[in-house]
Amino acid sequence: MRGIFGKLGIAALAASVKSALGQNIIAVGTTGGTRTSFTDSILLAESTDGGKTFNLPNITGGLKYAGLDSVDCTADLCVGVGQNFTGLTLPLVVEKKNGGNWTVVPISFPVQDGRYYDVSCKASETFDICVGVGSYYSGFDETPMLALVQSVNGNWTIPTIPKVDGELLGVKCVKNSTDIDCFAAGNMLSNSGQMNATILHSKNGGHWNIAYNAADYLGTGFSAIDCTEKTAPPFCVGIGFDTLVESEDGGVTWTQYSTPGLSNNPKVRCPNPETSACVIMGNEIIRTETPVIGQRVNGTWNWISPPLPDNSTSMYEGLDCIDDSKEELCVAVGGNFNGGDSIPLIAQWNGSWSFSSLDMPGVGLNTVSCGIDVDRTKQCIAGGYNSTTGLYAQSSPILIVMRKDGSWGVVPVPGVPSPGQYMASTVFYPDSRADVHSEKATQAEVSLAA
Repeated sequence: MRGIFGKLGIAALAASVKSALGQNIIAVGTTGGTRTSFTDSILLAESTDGGKTFNLPNITGGLKYAGLDSVDCTADLCVGVGQNFTGLTLPLVVEKKNGGNWTVVPISFPVQDGRYYDVSCKASETFDICVGVGSYYSGFDETPMLALVQSVNGNWTIPTIPKVDGELLGVKCVKNSTDIDCFAAGNMLSNSGQMNATILHSKNGGHWNIAYNAADYLGTGFSAIDCTEKTAPPFCVGIGFDTLVESEDGGVTWTQYSTPGLSNNPKVRCPNPETSACVIMGNEIIRTETPVIGQRVNGTWNWISPPLPDNSTSMYEGLDCIDDSKEELCVAVGGNFNGGDSIPLIAQWNGSWSFSSLDMPGVGLNTVSCGIDVDRTKQCIAGGYNSTTGLYAQSSPILIVMRKDGSWGVVPVPGVPSPGQYMASTVFYPDSRADVHSEKATQAEVSLAA
């Protein structure tokens, strides 16, 4: 949350949430040190019983100063990405295979400063793919360069990409029949020196091509992308500061729409474009960063400004949506800041929008992940920090769960270190490929702690 960490601070890792089918939960972030020092370490909490209990596993590979931005899983592979501080600040990849130990992936980077912001993993019946995206600096170059790494069946490589100047902030991989399509969104430096909003595409881990490039775009590029395999070919949405694009044909053609002008890295979740569970969450910059929500209804994007508790600063940081043709739910989480204190904000769509704040002084939320339990109960888990003083050095990581009755409560994680915060999470089944890769796998039917 920007309230105590700052958008680009070491501990202020870009929030992202990925939901998949399942009963295992992984929440990641950073802990220790201060927000201006290189003494932070990875925060990683795991649950194998739907969030009833958590453990804090070790990561093999000698990490000392590091943090994770994002995490995603298939049935038998989990990958986290972020940044590792070793004198140089290097992009970081950690993975866990077949329920084993977490390990650092040894990748050689020709960089002096770099970081991965987002990761997406997907598996078919015969192979799996994970893609991490970010940016890095090389030598004395003052322009960031695209950072992209991918794993096909566990073989990690740094693929060739069309151009190098720019940054990638979001990635999404989806099944398309027997193929896996991956889309990476961000910006690229044009020949005229402008940063153009750009989307790259790769099929089955092959060559990366430019799928979209706004040659006349003068903004800051895309910050997020989401695609769904409920349509064939996949439907995709990319969102940035002042541009919104969508593709109904798997990235072959794109339609551009305007936005109110968004700051703070807007998020998008669109599990089904044919329902109302297709939402953008951000903050409207022209009105002192007032929160704003965009919703796609019958092919049209509508924008609303949520009511706020008072005139203090309020921001939504995390977003997730689920839809399985019977159940529809979108939840955005954040914080309302009044001086040094904060209270968590919840915006929820379940046929209509409701807005509330929780009686949890000092809590700010960065991330949320939702699912549908086996009894059709919709549940969510959210993560962030708890700091009644508004100071990082006096904060502690916190997870809260939406119970079956709709109330929210704290999920205890014994031994969790402080200071720190959770920044990303994923929920998944550690089951067979046949189970996790069925069409039902997109329904995110999770069993969180009651």
